[in-house]
Amino acid sequence: MTIASELIKRSYYLAQVLDPREEIEGFEGSEGLHELNRVIDVWGSLRQYIPTYSKLTVNVLANVSSYDVTPVITQLSESNIIDSNNVLYDLIQVDLQRFNTFNYALSASSPTRPQFIFLQNAFANWPTVSKVSLYPVPNASYTATLWAMQRLANVTYSQDLTHVPGYWIAGLEYELAKQFITIYGTTPAITFAEDYASAMRDLKAANKRDNSVQVQNQFQQIRRYRPGSVYVG
Repeated sequence: MTIASELIKRSYYLAQVLDPREEIEGFEGSEGLHELNRVIDVWGSLRQYIPTYSKLTVNVLANVSSYDVTPVITQLSESNIIDSNNVLYDLIQVDLQRFNTFNYALSASSPTRPQFIFLQNAFANWPTVSKVSLYPVPNASYTATLWAMQRLANVTYSQDLTHVPGYWIAGLEYELAKQFITIYGTTPAITFAEDYASAMRDLKAANKRDNSVQVQNQFQQIRRYRPGSVYVG
């Protein structure tokens, strides 16, 4: 079983702050946990470090177009909406430019089934809340399902990390050890830099996602835009 305290201890060993025959003192444990959660805060804000998607359900109400979601969504991949007859429709994710063309005042006077979704992360609320907006304004109750990457939560010293992928644990150990080397000014093993680079390559390779963005082609139909591809109007 992998727990946070064991991960911290192995990182101290990798950084050669502690000898493998030594145990962590109380101060080292608390400082190690602080640094571990600092790394998680950074990684949890960047989609290439987040190991899994979350399946989120939003209960959509008639005439209510905006909803708060926690933890913060760092990337929205796919979403759909189901009506009272259990019919499923895709929700098209739009960017800020398209979102700013939506006339919510007009839509509120004639609500209908939502077709578009916009993800907003306001800077003031970034640590806790993402806002998702639907358009047009809903005319009835629906169930929206979002497949999203969400910001990673901090851990406690005794927290069980067994559910976390092994490649992510390995990368986290080396990243934390790197922080310890900087803080304590130690000299790691000669292979540390190579081992660190290998662990990070494995982590990023395992976390590769389809980062294409849904956009609307003015000349044909709604489809995905993939950088580097060629489109003919």
